[in-house]
Amino acid sequence: MNSKCKYNYEKVFIVAMSVLITMFLIGFFKDFTGNQANIFFVKTNDYMADYHNVAKYSADRDPYKYGAEDKLAHEHAYPPLSYMLFYYLGRCTDYLNLELLTAGRGATMGLAVSSFFMFFISAIFIVILYDTYNDKKVYKFLVPTLMLLSSIFIFSFERGNIIFLAASGSFFFILNYKNENKVIKEIAFILLAFAAALKAYPAILGILLLFEKRYKDAIRLAVYGIIFMFLPFLFFKGGFGNIPIWINNLSANSAAYNYGIFPRFNFRFFASRILDSDLKNLIYKVFSFLDFLLCGLALITSCFHKTFWKTILQLLLIIVILPVNSAEYCGLYLFLAIILFFNEKQKTKFDWVYLLLFILILNPYQIIYKGEQEWSITVALMNISASIMLILLTIESSIVAFSLMNNKFKRSVNNTSK
Repeated sequence: MNSKCKYNYEKVFIVAMSVLITMFLIGFFKDFTGNQANIFFVKTNDYMADYHNVAKYSADRDPYKYGAEDKLAHEHAYPPLSYMLFYYLGRCTDYLNLELLTAGRGATMGLAVSSFFMFFISAIFIVILYDTYNDKKVYKFLVPTLMLLSSIFIFSFERGNIIFLAASGSFFFILNYKNENKVIKEIAFILLAFAAALKAYPAILGILLLFEKRYKDAIRLAVYGIIFMFLPFLFFKGGFGNIPIWINNLSANSAAYNYGIFPRFNFRFFASRILDSDLKNLIYKVFSFLDFLLCGLALITSCFHKTFWKTILQLLLIIVILPVNSAEYCGLYLFLAIILFFNEKQKTKFDWVYLLLFILILNPYQIIYKGEQEWSITVALMNISASIMLILLTIESSIVAFSLMNNKFKRSVNNTSK
């Protein structure tokens, strides 16, 4: 397909996102506390909580409450590397002795450091996207910029979530795990291990090495991951004794978020729309099974795509859909796949479907249904789009896998008959 056709995708994306962003801004400036304020978590009433909460929990170097009953066990489930990082960030203000609102959002230095940190890690994220995009014209500026005005990016920044670092490390690995420069390739391994030690799920990307039968590299990556995941426990009170407590906290976290703050990027999301508790629990279990079944099949078949961007998108969708609390910020992982989509020169007519689904996922315009139970249609469309994409990609990769296995079986039968 010629380059002119390639730009049609980008032009449609630019026009559609520009319209949606304009609609969002008009509504937002018309009423700062209206429907469009839902682009933020509880309309900014819990500003940058993911940053300030973790800084508060790590202030006494005892985030897992070693040797004591922890009433907030489900909130103390971060890997130790995150707590170690926020311990040092939190030293700018007295998180240890002051109330959370006073130490973080109420203290000038707390606000300054948190704002600069979030700007810095989101800037790294932005630079990687910009550098990855191959186009040299105005699209190279417009496409990434419009992605940064998406609901996912705005929500993630407002949360103060460290996922910007995890996503950036994951992106660097994807772009450089085949790099001929041994130093850059090693840095890519280290950054993926670092990302996995922050958010766990990026570890799934290590399967790319197994697809290429690079087993020694996979073992080295696993060693880096173990070091980043477990060595930071020694920084805290109780050392490695925190590991079983951490595992219990992870279990408590899963239980709390199963039916509390509902996940957004999976089938489980739809259970939250059901008011009857018994029916909700039943539907949740059924949808959980479907989520894990789909992700398992997607993981196995993701290597059979003929285009790199589809393999990466399928793996990143697994990372987005699997978490129990698949909050909106998980969608940041998909940004690189969108850039790789635009970089692909050979597209099919069916790729317009993926373009539409990308736009629905990034859409900043908030459509809120106010019924017996208020909920966001925008978030529902994001959820549906991500689920549809993973289903489509898994069907495609499964068909290719089945065809290859069938051909291999036929050759085997023919050889045996001879």
